[in-house]
Amino acid sequence: MEFFERKWPWAMCVAEHLQSQADLLTLAGIGQQADAIYGSGATVTIEPVLLVGEPGSGKTRLAKAIGDLFGLPRVLVPCGGSSDHGGLSAFSRGWSTSRASAPVQAMAEHACANPLMILDEIDKASRPGGQNGSIMGTALSMMEEAQEYHDSCLMAPVDLSAVTFIGIANDEKLLEIALLDRFDVQRIPRPKVEHVPAILEAIRDDVIERLGVHPSAFPETTREDLRRFRDLFDSSSGSLRVLRKAYRRMIGVKAGLQLRDDLGGERSLN
Repeated sequence: MEFFERKWPWAMCVAEHLQSQADLLTLAGIGQQADAIYGSGATVTIEPVLLVGEPGSGKTRLAKAIGDLFGLPRVLVPCGGSSDHGGLSAFSRGWSTSRASAPVQAMAEHACANPLMILDEIDKASRPGGQNGSIMGTALSMMEEAQEYHDSCLMAPVDLSAVTFIGIANDEKLLEIALLDRFDVQRIPRPKVEHVPAILEAIRDDVIERLGVHPSAFPETTREDLRRFRDLFDSSSGSLRVLRKAYRRMIGVKAGLQLRDDLGGERSLN
């Protein structure tokens, strides 16, 4: 809960849902007790969750953070605009492009039975019934037939019962009813202006991790910067994407000024 309060204070409804699942895992002896036997996170799985919210509310980043929090290796499956099942399903043997289904590939790559499949923009995928299949139909089959899902590349049943599925959608009404029923729907409200400091801290942590720099070497955010970010947040209707781009631009400008100051100091010494 502390993780969400610090980085996702506007999504505490999801934190409460996940806490109940974590408590159940602990009660069942799955987690730290199981780690010593099976390895870190080997038996942890989460019931299917659908994160619903407006564009820019941080749904995809939240799904990735959930995977990291539970120690699940994650795979992002872009679904928006797909006209077939290619991003998730297997390609049958006999084709030069044959490959196992995405969950099976993730299992093999990470040597575990419980990867996290993030179905990004699942509401924008083609609906079942098309000639080339659909991601919606494939996802439904994987959830319904989890213990013996038939992988057409392996030509054998595989056990997907430990695989976690998190769907990302702007409008859950666009999903097939049968698929929607498989998910626990969690609606992500748009962040408010009072959440800007927490948002900036999360963005800062992400950039530091990606660049591999020490926090002490990272440019600070001043009170004037914070005021400007709050104004930008208001004018962009609370879009996290706009805020993230602006923060990265600010860091780039400050880093450039710092480098020029350092070079100027070196020339003075010489």
